[in-house]
Amino acid sequence: MNYQKIVRTSAVYDLVITTPFMFPPIALGIIGMASQFGEAIGLKTAMNITADNLIWISLMATVVTLWSILRVISPERRFGLYDGFGRLSFSFWFLFYPLVYGTSELSYLFLGPELIWAVVQLWGYWKTKS
Repeated sequence: MNYQKIVRTSAVYDLVITTPFMFPPIALGIIGMASQFGEAIGLKTAMNITADNLIWISLMATVVTLWSILRVISPERRFGLYDGFGRLSFSFWFLFYPLVYGTSELSYLFLGPELIWAVVQLWGYWKTKS
């Protein structure tokens, strides 16, 4: 698989996962279902979602969706590098907040895919020629 396909595929993954969160009613439904699933597998899932939280969820989902569309349309090598480092950052926070502040452990469900995409994109970046 060439590197542009990797960048584009990671963007499609982001579109599938993130786009629904742009819409507050859908985001609430997904969070509710994820909380039930998390409780069923023993994760701490208590979240107090307020209108203030929901606007930030929607705004961040919009930014990630736009970033994903850019990578689908133009899967440039440097975008894979940026995205890989962004995913490492997200992965850090997905671990940090539950461990340090006791927030919902639902973020652990996203940790694996984020780390995998980070490694694949960063490794691919350094293995390909510019």
